[in-house]
Amino acid sequence: MKHITKVAIIAVTGTLLLAAAPQRAQADDKTWATVGKILTGFVVADKVFNHDNRDYGRGHSRTTVVYTHGHRHAPSPQDCPPPAPRWIPGHYETRCEQVWVEGCWKTVETPAVYDWVWDPHCRRYEWKMVRPATCPKVWVAGCYETREVRVWVEGRYAHN
Repeated sequence: MKHITKVAIIAVTGTLLLAAAPQRAQADDKTWATVGKILTGFVVADKVFNHDNRDYGRGHSRTTVVYTHGHRHAPSPQDCPPPAPRWIPGHYETRCEQVWVEGCWKTVETPAVYDWVWDPHCRRYEWKMVRPATCPKVWVAGCYETREVRVWVEGRYAHN
């Protein structure tokens, strides 16, 4: 927050100084005076906001920044030190795995079927069992199933 306040104060002060400066330009070079002020503003803004080009004298090296067609390019990867490895602690992960399930015999229960049946002797409908319950054994073939498995992953160092 201090940096933003400092930049705002510098920008406002610079604007006020430029606005209060005596205008010595004549009518024909008024345009060139405006262009000069704008370019001066760009130079001042570059010095304020471009922290990469400052040498503080505390062992920091000066970074070279190349401007091509108005675009700023970052330093090459050879100039940057490799990132420090960080420790990722061990943890559990849930993974999906294909598991073969053997075939087996299963008992399939079929319930009895009841219905209203006409009884000619009694001359009325009666509620009777039409088909009895059955319990046949059926072979279910083996197949692959996807199951969630909880796996421990060891801790490690990662280079990001």
